Amino acid sequence: MSNYLSPRSSIGIIGTNEQAYQLALAAKKLGYRVNVLGTSMFNLVKAEADQYFIVESMQDQRAFKKLAQVSDVVLYTNENFPNQFIKLMNQFAHVPQSENMHFFTTDRSVQNVMLEGSGLDLYPYVLAVTVEDVRDALSSFGSPCTIRTTLSATHKPAIEINSEEDLSQAEALLGYGPCIVEPIQERVRRIVITAIKDEAGEFSHFPISAISIDDETKGFVSAPAQLEEATAHLMEQATEGIGRMNDFVGLFSVEYALTEDDTFYIKEITNYPHKALDHTLKSHTFSTYEAMIRLAVGLPLNQLNHPTANLIYWRFNEKQLGMVEEKLLNNTSTDVVFYPNYLDERNDPYDTIGHVFMYQTAKATPSKQSNQDKPEERADQSEE
Repeated sequence: MSNYLSPRSSIGIIGTNEQAYQLALAAKKLGYRVNVLGTSMFNLVKAEADQYFIVESMQDQRAFKKLAQVSDVVLYTNENFPNQFIKLMNQFAHVPQSENMHFFTTDRSVQNVMLEGSGLDLYPYVLAVTVEDVRDALSSFGSPCTIRTTLSATHKPAIEINSEEDLSQAEALLGYGPCIVEPIQERVRRIVITAIKDEAGEFSHFPISAISIDDETKGFVSAPAQLEEATAHLMEQATEGIGRMNDFVGLFSVEYALTEDDTFYIKEITNYPHKALDHTLKSHTFSTYEAMIRLAVGLPLNQLNHPTANLIYWRFNEKQLGMVEEKLLNNTSTDVVFYPNYLDERNDPYDTIGHVFMYQTAKATPSKQSNQDKPEERADQSEE
């Protein structure tokens, strides 16, 4: 392939979250050096980095330039930096996640206009500029609603609005610019599709995955998701349509909201691995992270193998350790992986310290909804 990089070449990674850690592991596995940039340094990422740059702000142009100068290719799992930095970095290193794809995924207002113009259905929303806009949305949708900034670079979490009393919080968020207001709908499932777009513009897909919000299984991912075949096909077609809207080669994920009548809406688009597909670390010959590295360095991708059993996956923290031990003792098909930071006594109780895989016998005929993929509201992907 034209962009082939031999082992010992350097891969720059922007971001110090869990996705950055898995990306660094995948790069190391394939023989590449790793340089990391972020506003903080997650211990696990730091341990894998050959060079690391801790910056006070993701607006630090000199740091981004320096990262590109010491790297052959640059990837990001944190997109909260100015779009023009990609053009700057491309002067020194290849950035596969293109400038227009970054712009498309980081500005929800622009993204929504483009998607609507292509005839794709979006999750119901109102673009709010004033508190009165938020009040009107609350009146139209009913409570509860969520409000989030249109620009991911503000790095502000979404706020839940239940009544007029919460409008003061919405007003504070509007101080960072226009916001998106969306209803929180019950009985709406979260479905994630991750696809690969190659140099020829052809697409391949990882198994469709579903995220649970059930109290006992919150955060669990089931794959393959139990969907009607026609619905799954339409969702894959929509995903490919989104991929064709931008000039890039690589991996991207689309999160959908699926109603009980099998109507689906686009909720979120990212051009780096979605956490819901972390089960591919075990269920596939290569994970979404390794696929992203292979695409960036010009290595071939083998055909994606799809698991023949239903798989349940979740990440756990210190507070969930008792539940993990119970599963491990009572289920012979449970596989638990602890991260190196598990032995660090300085961990926050909510830090991720490992993940769990459980296999179940696959069903012969997909049903519309299983116990493992009940409805859940969207979880943000853009975290440092």
